[in-house]
Amino acid sequence: MRNNHLIFSAVVLGLIGGIAIVLGDEIKMGAPARPLPKVTLGTDTLMFGSSVGSFKILGSDETPASGKLSFSFNGSVLVSGLEGTAVTEGGVRKEYENKEFGKTAYFGKGKITITGKVRSIQFFGRDVQGSFKGTGLMRLYGEFDKKLDTGWVMYAGGEREAWGTGGNIKVVPQQIYKQNTDNVKIKDS
Repeated sequence: MRNNHLIFSAVVLGLIGGIAIVLGDEIKMGAPARPLPKVTLGTDTLMFGSSVGSFKILGSDETPASGKLSFSFNGSVLVSGLEGTAVTEGGVRKEYENKEFGKTAYFGKGKITITGKVRSIQFFGRDVQGSFKGTGLMRLYGEFDKKLDTGWVMYAGGEREAWGTGGNIKVVPQQIYKQNTDNVKIKDS
């Protein structure tokens, strides 16, 4: 019985090694067979609204999210690593602050405007409507309201799209992928 396990393990390791060799050869071959689509940057403004939903705005270690996020809401906002300002209006109040970890939580009904660089901003609540102008990635999670609507999101000058329920991701500034018009050249052998 033990020998069968050893034989099986040897076969699996041999297959993995063979796959690694094949993948290694593919990597060494160079450029892909088809040219990649060309990317251009569009607007740096994203507008959004939802009856019930949540979102998270974040950047990367190399490029933190930055710009101006302004929205009205009824719910909770967690701001992490802010290098800038957060101004609240209406019934929004600071509920929690941890300077050691750079986290501040707000709760209430009103408006918040966050300007500067930030590691992340998370929101959960109701009746959200606002805009984000800057650089970052926005993940949207929606809930169906009484009209079975999850909300909307749109780039400035564009068309409204559904907020969605499963993690709709929007990159700001907008990235527009254009079909590559370069023809693929095939060599006769």
